[in-house]
Amino acid sequence: MEGCPVTTVVGFLRPFRNAVLALTLLAAVSGCQGTGDPADDDVGAGTLSAMAGHLTLLNQELLPASLDVDGTAAAALQGGLRSALEAVNPCEGYDPFNCQPVLLRYYLAATRVLVASMFVTLLAEVVDRIIEHETDFADGSTGAITVGNRTIAWSRASASNYSLLVKDGGQPVFHVAVEDWTTTIRADLDLLLEGGPGGRMEIAFRFVDLHTWNIEATIVGQPCRPDDVRAPRNFRLAIRREAGLWKGKALTYHPFFAEAAPTCDTLETADTSMNLYTDFVGDHAAAKANIYFLRRDKDALDDISGYGMDALCVNHPEILGGNACSGAGGQVFPSSYTNPFCNPAATDIAHWGDSCQRISAGVADGTFGPATDWTLPSDFHRMAITLPASL
Repeated sequence: MEGCPVTTVVGFLRPFRNAVLALTLLAAVSGCQGTGDPADDDVGAGTLSAMAGHLTLLNQELLPASLDVDGTAAAALQGGLRSALEAVNPCEGYDPFNCQPVLLRYYLAATRVLVASMFVTLLAEVVDRIIEHETDFADGSTGAITVGNRTIAWSRASASNYSLLVKDGGQPVFHVAVEDWTTTIRADLDLLLEGGPGGRMEIAFRFVDLHTWNIEATIVGQPCRPDDVRAPRNFRLAIRREAGLWKGKALTYHPFFAEAAPTCDTLETADTSMNLYTDFVGDHAAAKANIYFLRRDKDALDDISGYGMDALCVNHPEILGGNACSGAGGQVFPSSYTNPFCNPAATDIAHWGDSCQRISAGVADGTFGPATDWTLPSDFHRMAITLPASL
């Protein structure tokens, strides 16, 4: 079986709370467990109605234990990421450097909650409307239905090649395209989610089975919020599951990272903005990760290894200030925070300069995902996503 045309949409995360270094990750996955040839899978509305159920199943496999949060944090996240962060500061008791594995796990888990609680609802609504109108979603069919202010159009060649377009008030807000078992999802969050983070989202993935899949998910153009000016504007996650390991690259772009007191009217520049790039590989026992700090005008990544946290005072001394870089005044000198850090499951403690060899030989020996999963900083900060006006 080569794959399944099952769609899963994703989450967005914006907070940048009480830490100089905040990782904000987003993810989306999709898949199905069919039997026999994909062409024998359900047709018509059955193909669509399987989406939410398959998402729930695969969502359980989204994270290894080493990148998940404990039960208390997971319960808090059910109320929403922002409300959870307002109630609990996950970095309390940690310096900004050692909080990185905490943030990594917290935001990944929040993504899982958002996938299950928000976008599944939208998919379920689309499915319900198609079923309710007794729509023929068979091979070779095209059509559209209107429900209130919302229009749902589709074009289906086969179970492995079809597309959906949802419009609200005549504006495209949600687009799904499946082509030869590869799925691309685009959404306009400004129009789709009232009170949401804004911006636009794109997800592209290919699913083989629960243990073999890869995905690229991106959110760009989130507007500045006065209560969270330092929040990242763009997010990107490229993650793949293979050979028992989870391999991922997380990218965030912060327009005002090094500004002393930014507002939403502050001019965005290459000198004061920053990209945080994270490379990780993990299993249920442990995860190792590299963190890099890159200017937005950097147009090559062949020397990315020289931009770790331990090189902040070399590459970006203006971020931390003189005391931090001299070790004066009791400040933390970042040169001791060398890549990679190891994060064992069931603990928030980061072990810097540690490949997890003592915990998981598979993680220690495992390679990070391919360099092609990176996006150049010079391209990432100005990425744009466009939804089609029609099918």
